[in-house]
Amino acid sequence: MSQDTNDRIGLSRRKVLAGLGAVGVASAGAGLGTTAYFNDSETFEDNTLTAGQFDLLLDWQQTYTGPNGLEQINAYPDSNGDNDQDIIPDFGEYLSDWVIDNDEYDLRAATDEYKNDYFADLPDDFAGPLIELDDVKPGDHGEVTFSAHLFDNPGYLRVGGDLIADDENTVSEPEAGADGEDNGLEDNGEEPIVGGGELAESIDVKFWYDDGDNAFEGLMGDHDTVIVFDRSYSMVETDPSLQGSTDQYDPQKLQDAVDGAVSLVDQLEAASVNAVDPINISVVTFGGNGRVDVPLGTDYDGARTFLEGLPNSPNFDEDSSNREGTNMTDGISEARSVLDGGDAEGKCMVILGDGVADDSAAAESEAQAAKDEGVTVYTVQYDLVPIPGDATSESTILEARELLREMASDANGTAGPREKLSFGTVPNNVAGAFQHIALHKAGEVCLFEGTLSEFLGSDGLLLDAEPLLTLNEPDAAEQGGTPTDETRPTVSCPDVNATPFSACSTYYFGFEWSIDPEEVGNEIQTDSIVFDIGFGAEQARHNESPFGVCEAE
Repeated sequence: MSQDTNDRIGLSRRKVLAGLGAVGVASAGAGLGTTAYFNDSETFEDNTLTAGQFDLLLDWQQTYTGPNGLEQINAYPDSNGDNDQDIIPDFGEYLSDWVIDNDEYDLRAATDEYKNDYFADLPDDFAGPLIELDDVKPGDHGEVTFSAHLFDNPGYLRVGGDLIADDENTVSEPEAGADGEDNGLEDNGEEPIVGGGELAESIDVKFWYDDGDNAFEGLMGDHDTVIVFDRSYSMVETDPSLQGSTDQYDPQKLQDAVDGAVSLVDQLEAASVNAVDPINISVVTFGGNGRVDVPLGTDYDGARTFLEGLPNSPNFDEDSSNREGTNMTDGISEARSVLDGGDAEGKCMVILGDGVADDSAAAESEAQAAKDEGVTVYTVQYDLVPIPGDATSESTILEARELLREMASDANGTAGPREKLSFGTVPNNVAGAFQHIALHKAGEVCLFEGTLSEFLGSDGLLLDAEPLLTLNEPDAAEQGGTPTDETRPTVSCPDVNATPFSACSTYYFGFEWSIDPEEVGNEIQTDSIVFDIGFGAEQARHNESPFGVCEAE
């Protein structure tokens, strides 16, 4: 991390970015003269290679509990300056609105505006220190919830920092006699004492994978989850605006949704192994009717097998004559029945849909009935982007988005700066929505717990997009779970587990500092610290050793 003291106690100015500029390559025939002989030439003209973009951007909410109780200190984005973070739309929702407003589909332009509207590119968008407090005392604590966003390619993330200064400044009379104080009154002089402070070692730090609620809850079990999955034919139809075709058959769209749902199954299984109480799962699909395809229980293999087999269903053949509708109401009704038969304390359903229900009013009523019964309803608005300039398509898409949004439970501050537990996605970032839901429902994972000096003295912590899958035995035990040695490494070297982060998705991380009044006292009086904290990113493609972690092994 940077040691630029102008960026004190702030996010590092030297983010690790792997942005690539454009490269143009042209080829033409050379030395092609004119002769009387038969001749010919074949030339591939104007060949081009253009490098993709890779950019890491952040947003955050900071709080501090001190002399005035809990306060919001700063946030980004914060358009009205009240230190309360603005609501940030998911990229799928933003893209849909952008197409409607601009009567065109331009993914590059929409992405650039999304980045500029909501996320900080440091130091241009936020030059000052992030944490700047001048009267901290034992018992105080503060927290920053960061969310990281990669554009336009998946990548690996790392967090770390540097301790720039840990100064004694002066020694007061009570401080001179305190346990752990290495300086005495005789060390005071005309100038502040540089170095020799105890504050960095006295501050406790926790860093965890957060669900966006600015607090660490740890692992949670004892709940039933039903995945309610759209099996209508539109799941293999890419919106014409994306491909310039009026009839675009795209089975990859279905495959991306299946992969996201399987990721949720994997993470709930891992959480269930580590949690004290089990997490039960079921799969319900809806097309022409609702259907329970995997009964409620712990048959995670069965859930995976069913979901992974969905793309092979004859219903999704390009020339299929059995193109089912979207009876979402029946699907939700079946899910309610499944949950009613369970006895877990917590109940939730995750509804993924890519179009308008056959009866929107009935579907919304059925979802409301589920919420009235205590069910948490998550919805995934999948690939809901209209045809540019087509009023009918725009109206249809807006109706589908509004339905899925209204069906979802209120977020109530538990899932980041959003009002509803509804996630707007497109195929290449749907996995991020399921990963967020997994952490929100199954629990959060602590990556580091120790002193601030230990956190800043490390080489940085490699982060994982699916942390529930890589809990190792001591991690689980420390969080109140049962030990397990189950991991899913995706970096090809021993003892390193990390799944790359999807592009255009939101990932939350919590950073909390505190001073324990039972452990720390007068020895920190007048001490001060200056430190950097920041995130780095590297592209995932062809990267078998992100940040050199495998070489270090």
